[in-house]
Amino acid sequence: MKRISQKRRLMVIKYQNQRDVDRLDTCLKMCCFPHVIFKEYEFVGGGALWKIYIDRGNLTWKQVMAEVNRVHATKFEFINDGSYIQDGRLYTPLVIQK
Repeated sequence: MKRISQKRRLMVIKYQNQRDVDRLDTCLKMCCFPHVIFKEYEFVGGGALWKIYIDRGNLTWKQVMAEVNRVHATKFEFINDGSYIQDGRLYTPLVIQK
């Protein structure tokens, strides 16, 4: 098992209005990078939520903000819960509630 030498701060961009976003364009521009993870959550009553997870250590702030502006993000924030991206996968810590 590989050890993570440095856990980086992730940023997540959330958006819901697919009319503002060309999905194919988003996938082609962002998903081919191993430090960017694209997830889609569909709602039962219709609609969806898209999240783009970005390892901030591998992109410049200008590149991140260009993506935020391009997708008309409803929200973007940093994640400090220990999540990280490695080998093109998003890893999140397991939380057990009692």
